[in-house]
Amino acid sequence: MENDLETPISLFNSAEAQESFLAAYDRLLDSWEVETESLWVQSDFGHTHIIVCGPPEASPLVLIPGAQSTAAMWGPMVANLSSKRRIYSVDLIDQVGRSRPKRILSSTQEGVEWLEQTLDALSLSKVDIAGSSSGSFLAASFASNRPDRVRKIVLTAPAGVISEISSTYIFQVIIAVLLPLGLKDWFLRKVSANNINSSSPFYRLMSIAMKKSKFVSKITPRKLTDAEFKSLK
Repeated sequence: MENDLETPISLFNSAEAQESFLAAYDRLLDSWEVETESLWVQSDFGHTHIIVCGPPEASPLVLIPGAQSTAAMWGPMVANLSSKRRIYSVDLIDQVGRSRPKRILSSTQEGVEWLEQTLDALSLSKVDIAGSSSGSFLAASFASNRPDRVRKIVLTAPAGVISEISSTYIFQVIIAVLLPLGLKDWFLRKVSANNINSSSPFYRLMSIAMKKSKFVSKITPRKLTDAEFKSLK
C-alpha cells in the first residue's frame, strides 16, 4: 500500500536520503518485541501511517512522538503497554516517517483537526493519548479543544504546555540545524542525556532525520493558556 501513497511534498533532501531513513526506520521497528501491523488512513492533510499492536478488544491508547522521532520511537515501552492496551502509534503528518503529507499543518488548530480526522478514520471515538516532547503539546492541545474525545492524557518531556520553552534551548536547536554535522551529533547526545549511543537504531534514525531531511512543521509548542487548562477534563 505504501507505494500508492505518493505526495508532492518531500520531507527529504534526496531520494537516497529517504531510502536510508526508511531503512533505519525499519531497523528500529524490528527492535520492537511485539507483532505489529501498519495502517494508513486518509485526512484532508494526506495519508497518516499508524503502527498498531496489542489485543484488538483492549482499550485504545494513541501514542504521539516528538519532533522527527517517528511512531517507531516507542519501542522500549511498547511490549509492556501493548500487553493490556490496543496501541496506535502515529507518524506525524508534517514530519519524517511513513506518513505522506499533501498539506503542511499551519497552526495548532490544524494539528487538532488532523488528529481528530485520524481518530475518525480509525473509528476511535474516545481514547487515552500519550505524547512525547512536541507530541505532548499536540496531545494537550487536542485534549483542551476536543475534551469529549479524550479520557486521559500522559505527557512526557512536554515541550511548552506548562512553561515556555527556554530561549537557550531554541538557540541550541537553531545552531544544530544550521551548522556542521558534528554539532547535530552533539545535540542528539545532549537532548538524550547521553542515554542513547551512536550504535543504537534510534540514534541512527534521528541522525539521518537531522542531517538529511527538511523540518517543515509550522506548529510551535507553547504554554497552554489558563482557559485551555480549565477545559481539560
